[in-house]
Amino acid sequence: MKLAQLFTHYYEALLIVEPTTHLDQEGISFLLDELRYYYGALVIISHDCAVLDELVTTIWEVHEGKVRIYSGNYSEYLVQKKLEREQQSELTNSPDLEVYTKEHPASPDLYSEIWIPVK
Repeated sequence: MKLAQLFTHYYEALLIVEPTTHLDQEGISFLLDELRYYYGALVIISHDCAVLDELVTTIWEVHEGKVRIYSGNYSEYLVQKKLEREQQSELTNSPDLEVYTKEHPASPDLYSEIWIPVK
């Protein structure tokens, strides 16, 4: 198994893309056990939410050429994103924003450039 060979040597950093693809449950369990105690830099690109919840401590979201960094696992990232969307929705429905946009012509990126104070 090539996966097992990966862990026979120590590497300072691992970049793993879709690590659970083509693995059965036993393979996934082995992978998680090995990576859970991996001592080094680990970058995982995956659509497997369970793996992300189990292993990651930081999420880097790349959207429209910008990188946003979130602390926590995937579930915590989803909570943070929901809060951001709610705050953005409140802001776009705010009377203050209406005054601002009337006084200043709207740019295509107006809403993406507004920072929302957290109370």
